[in-house]
This record gives sequence, structure tokens and C-alpha cells, in this order.
Amino acid sequence: MKLKSNIFFLLLVLAFASCDKNIPQGQLIPDSFTKRVLIEEFGGEWCSFCVGGAVRFEELLNKNPEHYIGVSLHYDDPFEIKYPNIVGMLLSKFEIISFPYTIVDRTIDEEKSWEVQSEFRLSKSMDIGIKVKTEIVNNNLDITIDFVSKRDMTDIYLSVYIVENNVPESSPGAQSGGGGQYIHRHVLRKILTKRPGDPLVLIKNKIQTSEFAGIRLGQYDNSNVEVVAFIHRGTSNSFEVLNANRAKVNDVSGW
Repeated sequence: MKLKSNIFFLLLVLAFASCDKNIPQGQLIPDSFTKRVLIEEFGGEWCSFCVGGAVRFEELLNKNPEHYIGVSLHYDDPFEIKYPNIVGMLLSKFEIISFPYTIVDRTIDEEKSWEVQSEFRLSKSMDIGIKVKTEIVNNNLDITIDFVSKRDMTDIYLSVYIVENNVPESSPGAQSGGGGQYIHRHVLRKILTKRPGDPLVLIKNKIQTSEFAGIRLGQYDNSNVEVVAFIHRGTSNSFEVLNANRAKVNDVSGW
């Protein structure tokens, strides 16, 4: 009788433990999270100076590929994302009027170079962790993003990008100053969230999940595609990116 009671009690505990859909099974919250810096570069094929800017951008990313995440946002050319109009919003918010231009974690210090800003942001410890999993299912992309905070937070948003590397110019010679047969890197291809991001309410030490299923990659080369996810402040007073992460197709990132 006592053995049966113990078994019943164990089953009851397991049943309750599996009820919380916000906690992915088998996941443990790490003691600390890896800080990754989101670096967004603005340019366009009409901009001859952007060729040199892209070289400098790539050199910056290569200095710390584990912690620097680069995204190239095109403006007024065939690669521009028209909806949601993230580029226009950021150009207006940060008063960007010249190209190429880079914002680091959606913060700007005009007195610091791209490199110095990136190093400064990397030194900032953050209370938020992000984990990205991607999988091809029925020829489409399924994305699972887990996130957790060490403290309660509101006025926080999640944004998710689809980014492609090694993209040929839109037509032969289209990239001004590119010399013909130019190859673009880190091109923003799709935005899966709303323009300001999807609103979140973060609860201390509670892993939560956002899923995006059946994403059609179309003409993109899966081997060159990355999913970039980042959590940032709202639009009321700051766009600051608190942390970011990425994963290639059919891959799982760490925290």
C-alpha cells in the first residue's frame, strides 16, 4: 500500500511539473548569459561609399565573430524591406542622413567609432538570455526562440530577422563603385515581428518561448541563411538592444 501511495505521489508531481508551457522541458536557466552585440549597417546599391563601408563592417565583425552579430539594412534599392518599414523608422529615430552608417545595439555615440561603440556594448552585462533553434519542416523554416530574464521587465520587445549572406547584386553592375559582380553580406531579407517588435512581459527566472512556423525562404540559399533574434526596449524613450542571438538553418544556439 505504501509503495502504491509513493508511486501515485510521484506521478502527481510529474503531472504538475509538466503543466507550465512557458518552461521548455529539460531546460535549465544558466547562471549567466553570453552578451552579443547587434550591429546594424545602413547602405544601398546607389551608394558608392558603401562598398568601403562594407569592408570596414566586415573587418569589425571578424574581430569578434562569436559576440558580434551584423545585419545590413538596405535603403532605396531592390533589397530594401518595405514592410514593416524598419529602415525608415530607424533612419528617422536616429536622424541618419548619410551612408554608410552603423548603429550598435541601437545606441549612438557620435564621438565613438564603430569599433569603440561595439567594444563598449560588449562590456555591458545583461540580465537577459536568448536561445534560437531553427529547423526545416516540409521545406519551410520553423523557429523557436526561448528567452529568460534575471528580473521582471516591462516595455520590452522581441524582434526577429531573416538574414542572408553571399547575395549577388540585384543586377550586373548595380552596386555603385562595386566593380561588377558585387556580393552583399548580412542582407536583411525578412522581418517576422511587428515594426516596433512584439511586446513581451518578462518574469524573473521564467523561460518563455516564441515560435514562428512555416516560414517560406523562397529563393534564398538555406546554407547562407541566419535567424537573428534580439530583445530591446520599447519606443517610448529608448530602442536599446539588451541582448541578441542567432542560428543558422537546422541549428541550435547556446544561451
